Amino acid sequence: MKKIFFLAAAVAASMSMMAAVEFHYLPTAGDKNAAGVEFNTKDKVTVPAGENFITGEAFEVYNAYETTYKVVGMMTDTAYSHLQIGDVTVDYTVQRIQGQDNPTAGAGNPVIDMKAPNKGACFKVKVKKDGYLYVAVKSTPNKQQFAFEGVVESNGTVAGTMVGFQYLTMSHNTGATEFGNPNGGICVEYKGSGEYNELLAPPAMPCTVLGGNYTINGVGVLCLPVHKDAETYIIGTAGSKMMACGFGFSEEKVEVKALGSKNYTDKDGNAQNFEDVVLTDQNILVVSDCSKAPIMLRAKIPAETLDTLAVWNTAVTNGTNADGSVKLKASVNMTGYVWADGVDPKFIAMSKSGDYYVLQVDNLTKFNCIFLAGKVTGWKEEEGYKGNYGQTEDIMGIEANACYQITNFDANNKDQKCKVVALDCLTGEELKEGFENIEMEGAKAVKFIGNDGKLYIRCNNVIYNALGTIIAE
Repeated sequence: MKKIFFLAAAVAASMSMMAAVEFHYLPTAGDKNAAGVEFNTKDKVTVPAGENFITGEAFEVYNAYETTYKVVGMMTDTAYSHLQIGDVTVDYTVQRIQGQDNPTAGAGNPVIDMKAPNKGACFKVKVKKDGYLYVAVKSTPNKQQFAFEGVVESNGTVAGTMVGFQYLTMSHNTGATEFGNPNGGICVEYKGSGEYNELLAPPAMPCTVLGGNYTINGVGVLCLPVHKDAETYIIGTAGSKMMACGFGFSEEKVEVKALGSKNYTDKDGNAQNFEDVVLTDQNILVVSDCSKAPIMLRAKIPAETLDTLAVWNTAVTNGTNADGSVKLKASVNMTGYVWADGVDPKFIAMSKSGDYYVLQVDNLTKFNCIFLAGKVTGWKEEEGYKGNYGQTEDIMGIEANACYQITNFDANNKDQKCKVVALDCLTGEELKEGFENIEMEGAKAVKFIGNDGKLYIRCNNVIYNALGTIIAE
């Protein structure tokens, strides 16, 4: 893979309100795609890969992969509906186009798997100068934003390095008790490793970083240092679709401010006055350290299209089978209850990636876990977990980067424990004692234990870790 470029010390770190910002909005209702079809709020309009959305002096924005777009609402004109980026005021009240397909990386989650997506709705950006890229987004702090840099494409394979950025957002609902601090601000900076700011761990959702379950929409921006020598940037939202107003660029970093309404009337008819909030204020910016390689635990669940009895919790109907029986599609929420010697036990939400639910366990290399299906809010030893669904038996002494398959849960009998089988993370086969040679892609693949005591796989002189990520070539 070619060297990835990332602007760090080369760009001045100081912010300037006076620095000129070049900003361009994305299409709205009535605008047309390259084929002459108008975007609207009802129809999905096909946009091919590589179609140009924005051509500016300093940058260009394209649709990354063929997908469909339609016009959707942004924000209503309430407490906070405008954002000032340097000398440009961005209006979030106008409807804009949004892609209709979630970005995926080989059917996986780009953030969790840390792989550039190769399909779905996301943006491809090419910059012509060193500086900072601003992506004005309708933000929800429990969504996972991503940015990949230096993207190369070869034989359908998309590669790139996940890089850090600032995620700054202000809710249109306010109050420190409702949506973080101050008065609705969610300001997170994802910092990576080395001068290229490469993220080695997936960027946690902002609500996770701040320790709250914030889900209220707000006006926001991603601030990403960019370099003209990087081939391409791929930017989007995992598990959803990015809802963006437009894109901006400045050669120097600028201040970002949420503009408060001075004459807003609430639902009870009371006049409200909201002050402007500087989201780039270092006093409210929370740093999320993504500079250490992640330790992941993956649980593979059965196929989501099932027979008449759901393997997992509250199934919903999904048509009928050939014999007329009801086909069910399981609705699965997975949580891990994790504990280890000297570490306080905690509930960790799991993110879906392909057939797996993925749990990041920080720096733990050996730990214990119970997988829980359903929303879980607490635990008491004598009562079990507080939820409506199933759990596994205690799984003791899990090594880092482990994979498991969970089966045999009867939705009508929540006291029945699920069966858990350890899997080979690379092949998905049931894990047996010892490290045997395996076949991979028609070539001989050999498992071995590295000097660090971890499991690796070598195939055609390429070394993978236990999750299939390339470590060395």
